[in-house]
Amino acid sequence: MKEKIIKKFTIAAFLLFMITMISTSAKAYSWNKGSEIKTTQGNVIFHAYETSDNKKAWIFSITSDQGRTGKTLNIPSKINGADVVLIKSDKASNDKKSGQYSVFGELKYEDCVGYKTKSKFSKVKTITIPDSVETIGLKAFKGSTGLEKVIIGKSVKTFEREAFLDCHKLLNIELNSQNKYFKKDKNCIYATKNNGLVLFVLDNKKDGGDYKISSKVKCITSLAYNVGSAYGNFDVPSTVTEIGCNWYQGMDAVTWKFHWKKTPKTSKKDYINEGEGYTNSYLPISHKLQVPLGYSKLYWDIAEKTNAAQYTEISEYLDGESSKNDNFEYKSNGKYAQIIHYIGSDKKVDVPEVINGAKVVDIDGNAFKTKDENGNMKFMDITEIHFPDSIKVIKAGLFSGATGLKKIYTSTALDRVEESAFNFQSSLFVLQNDITVSKYLDGNAFGTGDALNVSSTGEVSARKITLLKTAYNYDNWKTNVEEYNSYGQVSRFSWLVLES
Repeated sequence: MKEKIIKKFTIAAFLLFMITMISTSAKAYSWNKGSEIKTTQGNVIFHAYETSDNKKAWIFSITSDQGRTGKTLNIPSKINGADVVLIKSDKASNDKKSGQYSVFGELKYEDCVGYKTKSKFSKVKTITIPDSVETIGLKAFKGSTGLEKVIIGKSVKTFEREAFLDCHKLLNIELNSQNKYFKKDKNCIYATKNNGLVLFVLDNKKDGGDYKISSKVKCITSLAYNVGSAYGNFDVPSTVTEIGCNWYQGMDAVTWKFHWKKTPKTSKKDYINEGEGYTNSYLPISHKLQVPLGYSKLYWDIAEKTNAAQYTEISEYLDGESSKNDNFEYKSNGKYAQIIHYIGSDKKVDVPEVINGAKVVDIDGNAFKTKDENGNMKFMDITEIHFPDSIKVIKAGLFSGATGLKKIYTSTALDRVEESAFNFQSSLFVLQNDITVSKYLDGNAFGTGDALNVSSTGEVSARKITLLKTAYNYDNWKTNVEEYNSYGQVSRFSWLVLES
C-alpha cells in the first residue's frame, strides 16, 4: 500500500514554529498565585495574577455579579498598572477528567452543540484583545457560542489549543496589521515564519458549506481548527507541504479534498502539545478524504503517519465531466479511470481493468445502485459481478443490500474493505474467492453475527478473509476474536484468519 517515504527530511522549520507556538509567554513569567488583583468594566469583573515584580498580569477569570453582560467585551490592557500579557483560565487543562474551563468558568456540554459557556456571557458578540496580550491560552474563549468577531492586537504571538473551539458563530477575526508573528489571508491566520496555519475561520454563514484554505498556507497541524467545531467540505491547496499529527482534530463529519501527488512532510508527533500530556481525544465522528485518482496509497500512508488511519474513509476524485460507453459512466485522466455508474442491462457485470486506455482503479460506492419510486437507493438487479485486480478497495456500502447477487469476484489481495462493503445476508457465500486485506478491514465490513458464517440452508461458509499485521486495526480485530473465543463463540469469526 505504501509508497516509499522520503527517509530523511528536515523538520527544523516545523519545530521552530511549534516551539514558538507552545506557551512561551506563560513559561517566561513567574506568577504570584497567592494574591489576586481585579478591575471592573460595568458589571464585568476581570480577575488576574501578577508577576513578582508587579509588571505583568494574567487574566485567569472573567465574571459578572449582575445578570447577563453586554454584546461587546474589551479586555483591559492593564490591571493595577500591570500589562495584561496572558488570557487563560487557571483551571484549564488537557485532562478531560478535570472538567472543561474557559476564562468565563466551567463549560457545559450539549449534544450537537459542543461545549457552551455560562449564560451570563452567552450574548457576547465581539471581543477585543489589546496590544499588550502575548498569549491567548488553552481554551480561553472556548464555547462562546454567541461570539461573532474577535479583534487581535499586535503583540499576540501564541495561540494555544482550543482557544476559540465551539465558537460556532465566529466568522470574523481581525488581526492588527502590525503583528509581526502572524498574517491573515481571507479566512486563515498563519505564522509569519513558516506559513503554518494557526486559525481557520469558517467563511460561510453556517456549518456544512465549502471552505477553501488559503494558498499561502504551507503546513497544517491540529491547532489550525481552533475555531468552531465545523463540518463541511474543506479544500486544501497543493501549497500545503507539511502535515502534523492530529491535523484533523476538533472537526466533525468533514470531507477533505487534497491535491498532493507527492508525499508531504508528515509527523506522528504533535509538536504543539509536546510536554502537555495531550493525547488523541476529540477524534472526528466521520472524516472522508478525497484524493487525486490513482494516489490513494500515498494518502493511506499519510493517514497512518498522522494517527488518522482508523478514522478516515479515503476516496478518489477526478474533476471535470464524465464519459460513457455502452456499460459504464466513468471519469478518466488518461492514466487512471474511475467507474461512476453502471448503465448496462446485463445481469452479469464484468468491470474492465482498462477503459479507453486508462487503468480502472476506483469504483464509486453507489456505482451499482439506483433510486426506487420513493427516492431511496437500492441495489440494481444484478446477479454476478467480476472486479479486476486493479481494484484494491471495496468502498463503504458498495454491495450493501445486494440480496439478489449470487456471485462476487474480487481481487484476492485488497488494501481496504470499508464499512458495510458486503453487508447483506450470507455475503460470504456470494463471495467466490478468499481475500487478503493488508491495510484496513472495517468491523462492519461483512455485517455482524453468525449470519456471516451460516447460510439460510445451514451451510457453513468456507470463504476466508486473511488480515495482515500491516493493517491499521489488526490489534483491534485480534482482541475481539480472542474475547469471543474465550466465551466459546469461535464460529462467529471462523471466516477470519489473523496473520501470525
